[in-house]
Amino acid sequence: MVIVEYEDDRPVRVARIVVSFQHAPEVDPTDLTELIWQNVILSALKGMPYDDSLELILNPGGHFVLGVSTRGAIALYKASQVTAALAGRDYVLPEDVRYVAPYVLCHRVTFNGPARTGDIEETFSRLLAEVPAPLENIRQ
Repeated sequence: MVIVEYEDDRPVRVARIVVSFQHAPEVDPTDLTELIWQNVILSALKGMPYDDSLELILNPGGHFVLGVSTRGAIALYKASQVTAALAGRDYVLPEDVRYVAPYVLCHRVTFNGPARTGDIEETFSRLLAEVPAPLENIRQ
């Protein structure tokens, strides 16, 4: 996920990048940080404005072997809309997504290793709590 700040409909800077990756259990995730920065992020940032305040969030959990499909993302979107509608809103808040995500997505991923009932939901909830919600300043 990449968060870009805009002024007058022009990108001003890349503010935040969230990268999730998986690795073998014997690999230390801190060893991968520089490799990811050099080989993935810098090549993706070519031509994009960024500075030292760029917030890089790495989620090196390695908890999931297989992620959510496009259909799963659509299901999350629709469930979030329903949650907002039940709350009397015609717009979705980040809290709506955080609330429904464990219920909608947990059966759509393959966990790395044996998992007890509730492990996947707990992992999803913890990961979602770590990622800050993208917010826009609508008042200029």
